[in-house]
Amino acid sequence: MRTVAKVKERYNPGLRLAGVLLGNYDRTALLDRDIHKMLKKRFGDEVVFNTTIGRSVRMRDATVRGVTVFELPEAQVQSQQFVTLIQEMLNRGSKRKDQTLNPLPDEEVLGRIANG
Repeated sequence: MRTVAKVKERYNPGLRLAGVLLGNYDRTALLDRDIHKMLKKRFGDEVVFNTTIGRSVRMRDATVRGVTVFELPEAQVQSQQFVTLIQEMLNRGSKRKDQTLNPLPDEEVLGRIANG
């Protein structure tokens, strides 16, 4: 949150966070599932994305090959996770709150994150 505050102060005062994303997530690991639940409990469903990006060697493989996960046939699962994230982000980013199920978090919610 300190980095976000610096970016807002120095470069983009209108910067808004879309939410908290769990990456390198292993849904088979109890600890990862507990962390996801803990974050949702602490910050609320309006901040923590339901979508997670799973841990996968396919991501590194795509980087080494110089392609995206969308271009790597073996990374179909990972590319679908990103598509789902994009859909969730677009939903949150709707300009009118009555057109979205989960709008961008307001400044009060983000303040709770910044202040612990």
